[in-house]
Amino acid sequence: MLRSIVVPLDGSPLGEHAIPPVIPIARRFGATVHLLHVHLPAVPPSLSRSKPRYSDRWDEEMRAEEQHYLDGVAARLTDAGIEATVNLVDGAVVEAIHTFARRRKAGLIAMTTHGHGAFARVWLGSVADGLVRHANMPILLVRPGEKPPGARVEQVFHHVLVPVDQSAVAEEVLACALTLGEPGATRYTLLRVVPPALPGGPELAEHGARDDPLDLEEARSLAELTRIAGVMRARGIPIEAKVVRHPQPARGILEYAGDHGIDAIAMATRGRAGLSRLLLGSVTDKVLRGTTLPILLYGPQGRPPASSNQAA
Repeated sequence: MLRSIVVPLDGSPLGEHAIPPVIPIARRFGATVHLLHVHLPAVPPSLSRSKPRYSDRWDEEMRAEEQHYLDGVAARLTDAGIEATVNLVDGAVVEAIHTFARRRKAGLIAMTTHGHGAFARVWLGSVADGLVRHANMPILLVRPGEKPPGARVEQVFHHVLVPVDQSAVAEEVLACALTLGEPGATRYTLLRVVPPALPGGPELAEHGARDDPLDLEEARSLAELTRIAGVMRARGIPIEAKVVRHPQPARGILEYAGDHGIDAIAMATRGRAGLSRLLLGSVTDKVLRGTTLPILLYGPQGRPPASSNQAA
């Protein structure tokens, strides 16, 4: 059961865009949200052109401002009925977040992909990239909008896309994706991209197979995804299986998401031995960089959190 969610914040309002989708997730699971900011030692500008002088007072003032900021965010979560803790830690950003999340036995890290404001120099995509590569827990990445989120805005995902290949990881990623869904409000689509049988644009798979080997691959893919979807539907989860033809797997995923009203994507960060090209890190990376949608990344070496009541 998902009991602990870590939300790293960069100190800016735009960095709070990860909070709206976390609120309904935390409420559904009864999870505690651990707000986290990594403090970096303050180095005030020097009056001379020599090396800057470190100031304990300057650093203490920065800590007080960071603490005040975290307290304000926590108060808004408390008003929304969510249990929240405030945590100001020291260290290298990626390592500090990862260590904190492991110690809290977090079932999810949720954060924006880029920061803004005074801390932007250390809170760029490299932080998200570092966590994705090293964290052994699911990570929800949210692209910040142009304006800060409202104080009590909640974001419910209505259609979650789960790109998978034909492997056990497909079911693991789906189990992880179920944490995003709101019972009665969210539906899911299992998707696999296969090469086109003939030159041209992508084409949705039809039932049956012809003589072309690619048609056989398409039919096998659809049959496997349909089997997984059937198991989920028997548990009351609205889900469908789709196979799309496209020469570029990442582009096929992005185009499907854009054409079908997808509002979140869940996929694996890396594959295991024997997996097809679809779930390799390069495809995931292209999808991550090519979408503005929230994306839940799951590393197969980790264990997905228990599914919600929707999957019970």
